[in-house]
Formats: sequence, C-alpha cells, structure tokens
Amino acid sequence: MSNDIAILVGTVSGTAAMVADELFDALEEASFTPVLKSMDEVDASIFDQHKLILVCTSTTGKGEVPDNAKKLYAELSETRPDMSAVRYGVVGFGSSHYSATFCRGPRSFDELMQALGAKKVGESCEHDAQSGNYPEEQALEWIVSWTKML
Repeated sequence: MSNDIAILVGTVSGTAAMVADELFDALEEASFTPVLKSMDEVDASIFDQHKLILVCTSTTGKGEVPDNAKKLYAELSETRPDMSAVRYGVVGFGSSHYSATFCRGPRSFDELMQALGAKKVGESCEHDAQSGNYPEEQALEWIVSWTKML
C-alpha cells in the first residue's frame, strides 16, 4: 500500500488551508507522503494520480463549496469519472449558526465522491465554528484515528 496522499483544499477565509498545513505535517510525521493542493490548482486527473485523498474544505454562501473548489466540483459532477480505486476522508468546516447548511460544502464533496464509487474511510471530521474548539486541534486529533483505519 502506498503512503502517498493528496490533501485537496477548498477555502474562503483561510481556515481550511491553515488546517491542511497542520495535517500535512502530521501526515509526514506518520510516515505518509502528503501532497498539498488548492482545489483550483487541480482537475479530475488528480484522482488518477493519487488513490488516497483527504478533502479539506469549508462551506460558503448558502451551503456551497468555496469558490476555489467550484471548478473541480463541477468537473466531477459533469464528467463523472470512475473513482472506485480511490479511498478518501473529509475534514469540513462550517457554523451551526447556519443549521440548514452546516458543513454542506464538505458534505457535497463526500456525497459526490461516494456516488462516483470512491470508498470513504471512517467518519468525516466536521468542525463547528460555534464550538469554541480550535479547528486545527480537532483535525489533528481526528487524523490520528483516521490514519489507523487506512
């Protein structure tokens, strides 16, 4: 099994990018070979190049994926590539203040990837901005248990 993992970042305010940087370091320390990419730097071929993916994204607007993730999300929705060889996890960000759309951006990626045949590893990590918890601390705690499931 390869320890190569692509961290794909969708962000508005920078929180997802900051957390992704922390996860990159944690994965390196755990003997993985992470690659960190903003979603606007990649296309659907990233899923052919990397068979282990960590989606790290926020929610914006009325429950949408961030602007820098829209092109990739649209491409996946339109071309519907076979992702049956891909395993993935999701680290998402939102605010329960907007209960109807809480973490809808990350959940949209999760649902689409499952529909395309990708296999989800474990549960998603969903950070609530209203929780008072630091997002990087929650994600770093989650990544330890997630990597054990790989």
